[in-house]
Amino acid sequence: YVKRYLALSGDKSPNYGGPRSYDNIYLFKHCIESSGVTNKPADLASDRDKIRQCLAGTKNFPGVAGEVTFDKNGDGTGITAILKVEHGKYVNILQQKKM
Repeated sequence: YVKRYLALSGDKSPNYGGPRSYDNIYLFKHCIESSGVTNKPADLASDRDKIRQCLAGTKNFPGVAGEVTFDKNGDGTGITAILKVEHGKYVNILQQKKM
């Protein structure tokens, strides 16, 4: 992801939210393709339920920012970080594993 991004952006690093946004798009793509979404107007409610169920059941989805997993409350699990900007770059000042 980063190599391709750098090549397309003229060697500018992706912003902090870029990799997670990329992962989110591909997670939705996965859920749409794997859960039988029809994209027919008459199936709208059912399609939404299928996507919600797929997202809720996501465990260890391979993302560029790390694996994506949701817990029983629908919260993402994994590493959280507190960042600050120094000289125009993000610096990690606290990182902890979410329980």
